[in-house]
Amino acid sequence: MLFLKLLLSLTLLPTHPLHVTITSLDMDMKTGELIVSSKFFMDDFSLLFLHLYGIEICRDANASMTKKEMELVCNYYSRAFQMSLSDNSVIMLEFAGKEQNEDAIWLRFRGQWPKDVQTRFLLTNKLMLDLYEDQTNLVILSVNGKEKGFTFDQNNQQVTIEFSE
Repeated sequence: MLFLKLLLSLTLLPTHPLHVTITSLDMDMKTGELIVSSKFFMDDFSLLFLHLYGIEICRDANASMTKKEMELVCNYYSRAFQMSLSDNSVIMLEFAGKEQNEDAIWLRFRGQWPKDVQTRFLLTNKLMLDLYEDQTNLVILSVNGKEKGFTFDQNNQQVTIEFSE
């Protein structure tokens, strides 16, 4: 009976009150280099992949991702976070690494902004929206040292961004 009470009390404890991701999108227009870093709460991130694919991933903070985990993460990320140009082409992002502790995981991606392309794009951010209705995704865009913030949620999953070089 004591075990049942303990189990019930542990399942009723809230993990954290906010469902939020934070993404930093750094663009160097001289070199065309893009660096994208997204921070997720680890328990939410793990639950997402359990919910979508039925597997737990990245539970050990000291372990590298398996090939299967990396494929799932990269496929998910490429569908949920996209930068689309006016010709409907999508900027491809390559996995550049992860940092992880017990509470959070940071995923890093790199990409290349095409030369001679306009300074306008459509940013889609659906990260974690498959899991939580109250999910909020914050993006900090930094272009040549100038920063601007954007908020995404269930009702606002895309924004057109214009910037000057």
